[in-house]
Amino acid sequence: MNEKIIQIIPAPPGMKAQFEEENRKPCCSNGRINAVGVDVACLALVELPGGGREVRAYSADNAGCFYDVSQSDGFLMVTM
Repeated sequence: MNEKIIQIIPAPPGMKAQFEEENRKPCCSNGRINAVGVDVACLALVELPGGGREVRAYSADNAGCFYDVSQSDGFLMVTM
């Protein structure tokens, strides 16, 4: 990918990444998307291969490894 993280700052308190719930039960299907939230740990300014830049939200897994939430399966949005 050749992306480069330029700067990292702590995420604002209460920021969450919302993901579509993978194992929702058919009896609960009411036309709405069931979502689960994950705490956002930090925001990163990322330089893209073409020279552009964007801010991305990162979270940490149970092993303490950080990952870009927008690149994860089922990602919906970041909320406060």
